Amino acid sequence: MEACLRAHGRRPTVGKTSRWQQRWQRFQQILLAGASRTAVVDRLRHGWHDVLWPPWRPEWRRRLLCLCLHWLSRPLRCPSGGNGRALCEEQAANIGVRSPQGENKTILVDTDLPSLKGLYVMGTLDFPVDRSNVLSVACMVIAGGELKVGTLENPLEKERKLLILLRASEGVFCDRFSGMHIDPGTIGVYGKFQLYSAYPKRSWTHLGADIASGNERIVLEGAVDWRPHDKIVLSSSSYEPHEAEVLTVKEVKGHNVRIHERLKHRHVGSVHVMEDGRNIPLAAEVGLLTRNIRIKPDTSCSGRILVGSFRKSSREEFSGVLQLLNVEVQNFGSPLYSSIDFTNVSADSWIMSSTLHQSCGGGIHAAASHGVRFNDNIVFGTVGHGIDLEGQAYSLTNNLVVLITQPAWSTIWVAGIKVNQAKNINLYGNVVAGSERLGFHIRGQSCSSSEVLWSDNVAHSSLHGLHLYKESGFDNCTSISGFLAFKNFDYGAMLHVENSVEIERITLVDNAIGLLTVVYVSFEPQSLFENVQIVLRNSIIVATSSSFDCIQDRVKPHSANLTSTDRAPSNPRRGRVGILWPVFTSEPNRWPQEPWHKVRNVHSISGIMKLQDVTFSSFVKSCHSNDLDVCILPNADNTGITHPITAERTRMLKMRDKNKFYFPPLQLRKDAGRGVCPESDCASPRKYLFKDLDGRTLGLSPPVSVFPKTEAEWTESFFNTGQLRLNKYLAAYV
Repeated sequence: MEACLRAHGRRPTVGKTSRWQQRWQRFQQILLAGASRTAVVDRLRHGWHDVLWPPWRPEWRRRLLCLCLHWLSRPLRCPSGGNGRALCEEQAANIGVRSPQGENKTILVDTDLPSLKGLYVMGTLDFPVDRSNVLSVACMVIAGGELKVGTLENPLEKERKLLILLRASEGVFCDRFSGMHIDPGTIGVYGKFQLYSAYPKRSWTHLGADIASGNERIVLEGAVDWRPHDKIVLSSSSYEPHEAEVLTVKEVKGHNVRIHERLKHRHVGSVHVMEDGRNIPLAAEVGLLTRNIRIKPDTSCSGRILVGSFRKSSREEFSGVLQLLNVEVQNFGSPLYSSIDFTNVSADSWIMSSTLHQSCGGGIHAAASHGVRFNDNIVFGTVGHGIDLEGQAYSLTNNLVVLITQPAWSTIWVAGIKVNQAKNINLYGNVVAGSERLGFHIRGQSCSSSEVLWSDNVAHSSLHGLHLYKESGFDNCTSISGFLAFKNFDYGAMLHVENSVEIERITLVDNAIGLLTVVYVSFEPQSLFENVQIVLRNSIIVATSSSFDCIQDRVKPHSANLTSTDRAPSNPRRGRVGILWPVFTSEPNRWPQEPWHKVRNVHSISGIMKLQDVTFSSFVKSCHSNDLDVCILPNADNTGITHPITAERTRMLKMRDKNKFYFPPLQLRKDAGRGVCPESDCASPRKYLFKDLDGRTLGLSPPVSVFPKTEAEWTESFFNTGQLRLNKYLAAYV
């Protein structure tokens, strides 16, 4: 900087008048806008002294830029008090990268930068792809300008690195624009923030073989280009999401990865083979957390990226665009906000093959936005929702979300991927591998839509794999499709839906209860006669997979202790349950006052559940000699009438009759008091009816009906039970 000052003959006097501030701002424009020699002379003439500089060569401008930035980062000897000191301290805290009005100038940062305070990007700040660099700032605002590293076609080279360090601990705010207040450690994106890196080629994959605890080597499903000393995350294979492990790569050879640590837990890398030969993948996921471009704060729980719009004046508005390719964001977020927050953002923004891990708050949140894309990303270790979207037309493809923790201060159940407040969402190939509460919190789609928007999504190691609660707005029918849910402690899918629901192409494996469906119909006289139905088609329910370990996999998650009142009903025979008998009600569930499966019913609703092309597999004696998995179990806490279930093209593969149904023994009706009916009449159990329309389910000549056997049979009192017409063939199960 002294060379810079000597070119003017003297050092400017600091802190005496506001004229110095104006001159310094003009000088910044000269330095960072790449102006011509004539323009420099002209602007200097109106700035300090009428001094002709040597020819304005690019290499001299770069050196001068570095020197001036270095000088700005050093403490200034400010006056002892008064307005001059305030101006001096403001200049010491902020620097702007600006382009003159109407010009598009670019500064290539091909030299080491000093530590900066507040950074305002109004021109273009371009980091080269063939050089490593560090950008250390207290806070940063991209206000109509652009900060970028590489392009999609020419990203930062694999051997180069960029670190963006946010020094939140210094308490410097970026608030020079009226109406904009950017906190310490925050990047405000109201222009373009584009970071592209070439490493890695593959963000995450699956285990290729079962790995026991104590091992120092894992086998992957596919080959990777990961490097020694990189950090990877290996997801849980049990009901406990906290069995996910962070490991350090020691060596990579094709599909084999050696690690520095010893595994603490068993992890599954195999598939379940059904009796009919179909395979269900149940392998744990392995993701690479390390990237060449890193963004982190100097203290945990203090970093944040805000993307949105800002109106500077009636004529000028800045709109934010965030594009991240292979970028690592670490230790961001706080109990009050997510790590990355989109507000009123357009379809130009996207995040691909990036990682966001060890957040003190939520991961990614978007509101009032449209068309933002999230592909091949990893979100690990957030305290709050992993990905939380509100708006429409988002695209989520092949994202991996691992270990989502419930905030202690929140009563709202946390979800790995939360899209229940978003419309027209594409969900394809996403995995939620461990959440203390919910895997996917969804809204569903319209049954009238013929477009397949959801497919191949996976949820495991949570309390609820798939969760839908009191959502509506789909013309009296909600569609849900394209999910695999396994090893969820309570429910594979827990659905409370208004009006009819169609569930298609879902696979439920190793869940305490595979499917709970509650249909709520608002009470109106005409609703009593509406054809309300639950349709489950083209789906698979597996009770106990071949890889299930009764000791290591049957661990009770810590989150179950904190949610004991919300526990799913237990199977009286202690095994797992495929379907809990559905409920049709005029009065919705009252959670959290009552558990999810408990529903009151004031008015009777006409309804039916239809099973079409459904396969029940591996309902066996599991883990202990007396534990019996059951395909369909009545809901003992349903106080209303029970509705029939019909089956077409549905199979129960190679299982004994006692694994198909279980009806509870004689018990007093919970909803009938002594003053309503004699005890003898109220003692009969509810009347359940399962009808096999084509005989394929039970292997008998159709049609076949199944109902519980009662001592009074069907010739005695039918008080409060209704009457049913029976078919030719009856099969009774106790």
